[in-house]
Amino acid sequence: MNLKQNLGKRIKELRKLMNFSQEGFAEMVGLERTALAKIESGKSYPKPENLTKIAKALKVDFNILYTFTDTRDNKYDDIVMKLKMLDDKSLENICDIVDALVKKSQR
Repeated sequence: MNLKQNLGKRIKELRKLMNFSQEGFAEMVGLERTALAKIESGKSYPKPENLTKIAKALKVDFNILYTFTDTRDNKYDDIVMKLKMLDDKSLENICDIVDALVKKSQR
């Protein structure tokens, strides 16, 4: 896979993690849906200003967009993105679950 394809795949993964539809996300970043589809499929590379808008809308740094391997750090990043979407009560519940898992693993 080349850079355009990897970048497009990563943008699509992150967009889906944030539960954005392709149409809604395209509108959010000021692109036509077809333009976003071409980026996500690796057929075109986003202009620098659009790449900035994409990163901002996904609430990620550029390095996250260009991280193509499935590493432990990527999994952390994906979890953090999902946590940002939760309301306060749900976040508290997740904290309780994580605390319990940590305590269990330390036994």
